[in-house]
Order: sequence, then C-alpha cells, then structure tokens
Amino acid sequence: MDKNKVGVIGSGQLANVMVARLIEAGQFVIVLNDKNISDKDIEVITSNNLSDIGNMCKIILTVMEDSTCLEDVLLGGRGIINSCRKDNIVIDMSPVSPEFIQEIAEKFIEMERYFLDAAVVDATCSSKKTAQMILIGGERSVYEKAYPLLQVLAHRVEHIGGHGASQFHRQAFAIRTAKSNK
Repeated sequence: MDKNKVGVIGSGQLANVMVARLIEAGQFVIVLNDKNISDKDIEVITSNNLSDIGNMCKIILTVMEDSTCLEDVLLGGRGIINSCRKDNIVIDMSPVSPEFIQEIAEKFIEMERYFLDAAVVDATCSSKKTAQMILIGGERSVYEKAYPLLQVLAHRVEHIGGHGASQFHRQAFAIRTAKSNK
C-alpha cells in the first residue's frame, strides 16, 4: 500500500486504535489536536486546524461522539467539506443514524467529494489493535479506492450497500447483541 497522509479527527478508544494501526502500517498520520496522541511520536503530527487536515490528507477518518459534533466537523463553516480536495476520501465511523449519514453524503455528492460511512463491529480489540470487521456504506468505486487503507484497520472489510448501510447494520447488530445479553 502506498504511504499516504491520513487524517484522523476524533477521540476515544476507536480513534486511538485506528491511529495505532495506521502507524503500524507505515502511514503518515495527522491527528486533529488529540490530547491522547503525542506529537513526539515521529509518525504523527497534530493540528489545531480542520483545513490543514482537509488540504494535506488523501484519506480522512472521523470518529465523533454524536451527530452535532459530526455535522460541525464535516459541514460547518470551517468543516472538512470546504477544505478537502475532490480526490480526498472522507470515511466516517461515528455512531449516528443512517438517515443522518445519508444527509451528509448528499452534501458531499453536491460538492463532488467522496464520502463513505463505516461501522466497526466488535471493536473490543484493544490488545490486538485491530477491529474484527468494518462494514462500509457508500459508492462501491470509492470503497475500492479506500480498500487498501481500510484493510489495515480490520481483519475483515466489506462493502454492504449505499450511504447509511453500515449504520443500519451497526444499529441492528447492537439490538441483536442487547437482546442476546438479556
């Protein structure tokens, strides 16, 4: 896989696992001002500016806590959609609704930008630093461009349909898991 600059915007265990995996795979990672990442690590630089990440990174991963944060980071006045190039790929892994993802995807399509949604299934993998499976929603041609990078993040990566499909499956998986734990 070619070494690209990969931006990571978000925090928490999933974002940290993704950063660690990317570094392990030899990628150059730029993280948006994450206190948990040390810029003393030669493979990671931090930035306080969304437009830096949009301008510098070929692929941008977002992991936000909710739809309000995600909307601000992606679509806000200084959001990624306004600074990324047409050939950039934004891959969102936030736990938001399929309908919200579809709204975001429509905005990216209007601006002629690439967008995928991703759901991590079985992220309880901190010791292995890889997710078990990532389900991807969005255009198949964009998925194929991002696949080499996605492959380093999980044991298994599958394209499962259009925008929002991964979030639909994530919700269904969560309901199934909750019912089986009762």
